Formats: sequence, C-alpha cells, structure tokens
Amino acid sequence: MVMEKSGVIDLTPCGKLELRGRDAFRLLDRLTANELPGIGRTVTTHLLTDRGRVYAELTITRLEDDSFFCITGAGSELHDLRFIYRLIQKSGTPVSILG
Repeated sequence: MVMEKSGVIDLTPCGKLELRGRDAFRLLDRLTANELPGIGRTVTTHLLTDRGRVYAELTITRLEDDSFFCITGAGSELHDLRFIYRLIQKSGTPVSILG
C-alpha cells in the first residue's frame, strides 16, 4: 500500500545517519550491494564487508549529489556507524557522518 499509494511508517527506533562529502557516492558505492539511487530516490541495500559478505541492511535516500540519508535497523546504529567510520578513517575518504 505504501509503495503504490501513500502511508506513514514510524522510523523512531531506527538509526539514522547522513553521509556528506565529495566522495560520499564513491564510498557508498563501494560499501553497498545495489545501485545507489538518484537524487530524491530511495533504495534498500546491504552493507558489505571487504569480502562481499552482508554486514547490515540500509535504506539509503540520496538528498543531493554528495549527500545521503541512511536508515539502519533499530539497535544496530552504533554497529553500522562504527563500520562506516572505520572505513572512512582507513581509506582517508573526505566524507562526514552526521547522526
């Protein structure tokens, strides 16, 4: 019903992060399994390890060319934040995380 018409979904317990920066697309493209959405669009995808294993599930909305709003499961916000933050530090990618 929500996908075809409209609806309200309570995302209060979910973790929310925003990734910004000129390399935010490149970072998320490397970390996720699906094609990233266009501006104003949303995709549900998996966050992948370096070995291609599923680490988490994210819903990603592209806000601007270099800004992405990510929703992660309730209770796993710090788990996923830590994973993304470590990769940013390791790679030196100029991306900021707001959350």
